[in-house]
Amino acid sequence: MNTKPTIYTEEKVLPELRSMLKMLKADPEIWFLNDLFDDKEYPVEYFSRWDKKYSKNIQIRHTIKKIRDILVGRALKGGATGKLNPTMVIFHLKNNFGWRDVREVDKTLRISRVIVKIEK
Repeated sequence: MNTKPTIYTEEKVLPELRSMLKMLKADPEIWFLNDLFDDKEYPVEYFSRWDKKYSKNIQIRHTIKKIRDILVGRALKGGATGKLNPTMVIFHLKNNFGWRDVREVDKTLRISRVIVKIEK
């Protein structure tokens, strides 16, 4: 049984996330989530822990989603404009944001209408 007290409660996590969002909006050169954790006393893995643990808290969920959306947008823009290596952007999006390659298969069934006229 874990008797260790929870340090990062919802009341502490939300201001932390809002601070990260503010920092992200203020600095367009922040491309990756790890950059937001440079000066933090905890590792970047806490971000995903908080996402899972506090998924029912709408403010936390929306703040995390906004941070992710901005980072994905920056990665895409960086890859498209040549500021970032497109191959690395693809790797980054697949490994950090769950993107994946999808094959599209045309599942349209075409049925030809054939009319046969039988003469007597």
